[in-house]
Amino acid sequence: MKNPRSLTVSSARLCSVHDFRDGLVRELDRWEGRSESGEPAWVVDVVPRTGSTNTDAVAEVRAGARQAYSVLIALDQVAGKGRLDRQWEAPAGSALFLSMVVPIVADSAHWGVMPLVAGLAVQRGLSALARDYGAVSAPARATLKWPNDVLLCGGGVDEPMKVCGVLLETVRDKAVIGVGVNVSQTKDRIVFPRATSLALCGLGVSREQVAAAVLRQVGELWPLLATQGGRDQALAEYRRSCDTIGRQVRVYLDQNTSVEGGVCDVADDGELLVNVEGTARRFASGDVYHLR
Repeated sequence: MKNPRSLTVSSARLCSVHDFRDGLVRELDRWEGRSESGEPAWVVDVVPRTGSTNTDAVAEVRAGARQAYSVLIALDQVAGKGRLDRQWEAPAGSALFLSMVVPIVADSAHWGVMPLVAGLAVQRGLSALARDYGAVSAPARATLKWPNDVLLCGGGVDEPMKVCGVLLETVRDKAVIGVGVNVSQTKDRIVFPRATSLALCGLGVSREQVAAAVLRQVGELWPLLATQGGRDQALAEYRRSCDTIGRQVRVYLDQNTSVEGGVCDVADDGELLVNVEGTARRFASGDVYHLR
C-alpha cells in the first residue's frame, strides 16, 4: 500500500483505540513490504463501540461523508447484521468488525460478482495468515461457501466451519463491504452452531493482523472488477477456493421453500448453478447448506 499510515482515528481518548491503531500501522507496514503492486491507500477510522459498522458506513456514504477506500473498524459491535437480515454476535474483544467503502467499478451486468470477490479477498487474507502463523502439524485452511461465507478448518477443527460473514451493500456509486471475523473465541463462546474461530483452528493472530491482511487483499482484488480479463481472473480463483462447487446442497429460497441438488459451477455473473433432479437451475440468492 502506498500510504498505510493514512489513519483517521475517531476517538483519541481510549487506550484500546490507540493500541489498535498502532498495531494496525505496524501490520500494514509489513504488508507494504510484501506488496508487488500499488494498491490504494486506506483511510482508517477506529471507534471503540458501535451498533453496526455497515449501518454507520452506509449512512456516511449517503451523506457524502465517507470516501472510497476508507474503512470503519469497531472494537465492539452490539447490533451487527449479516446476510438475510441475520444478526452477527460475538463477545466483546473476540472478533473483528469492519466495513470497507470501495468504488463500484464493474458495470451493472456484473454486480453479482462483487460479493464473491469480497469473500475471496477475506479468504485470501486468512490463507496468508495461516501460512505465516498457522500450526505446521495441522495447518488452518480457508475456503468459501457461496456466495461469500469464509470457512476454516485446522487445529482441532476437522470440518470446514464458518469463521467469517461478509455483507455487501451498494450505495450510489460505492459498495460497502461489511466483514465480521471470529478471531479469539473459545468453543464455549461461539454463539452459532457450525461456526468456529481462528484460535480454535490453531491460528493465534490479533485483530490488527486480520484487518491488515483483509485490507491488503481487497485493495489488490477490487480493481480487477473493472475489466473482463480481471473478472475472469478473480472468478477462476474464486472457483478454486469455493467449497460449494461439487457439493450436494440444500438451497433455502425462504424459510419454507428449499431445493436440493448438486452444484455444477458458479456462473460468470456470480449465480450458483445447481443440478436439481436432472435440470440445471440458477440461483442469484438463497441460503446454501452443505449436505454431509
